[in-house]
Amino acid sequence: MHAAFLRNVMVGRAGLTRAVLEDAFRDCGASFAESFLATGNIVFEAAALPAGRVAECAARRLRQGLGLREPFFVWSLGDLEALQAAKPFSAAPAGDLHERTVSFFDELARPLPPLPIRSQRGDCEVFLLGERAAYSVTWLIDGRTGSPGKLLEDLGSTSVTTRNWKTIERLVHRYGPSTSA
Repeated sequence: MHAAFLRNVMVGRAGLTRAVLEDAFRDCGASFAESFLATGNIVFEAAALPAGRVAECAARRLRQGLGLREPFFVWSLGDLEALQAAKPFSAAPAGDLHERTVSFFDELARPLPPLPIRSQRGDCEVFLLGERAAYSVTWLIDGRTGSPGKLLEDLGSTSVTTRNWKTIERLVHRYGPSTSA
């Protein structure tokens, strides 16, 4: 099982429904495809094909059918479970946080400055960097919260997609390898 996280898209906008998203993956070889929440998350299984190839095919179909040009970031559910087990937020700043987030990317085009990195407004801090994920916290300041995705895209010169850490916890709980064993 794998999860694919679509960048910068909410299901229900611009013609992207759960059915369209799920059908794109099934048409590309997934034997199981289910949209999770309404934020461009899809859980899928494709035993006969590499997961990345299935997601690339689905992205092409969405580009052709809806004009969507955003990438998917694919993770195995086992790898997501390992991220969760590592307890990355045990190293997070303390205090009155708004969100704990994880940003997924394929590769940074340029290295990030030394961590932690805080946004100019002080409403977002990237505190931990993994191989294809960065962990951040945000604060609500003057009614607005920070954007770790934008901060990372600007500094790392690459596309990222960001999810609330609770989404990952819920996804792993529902679909993860240890829940199916």
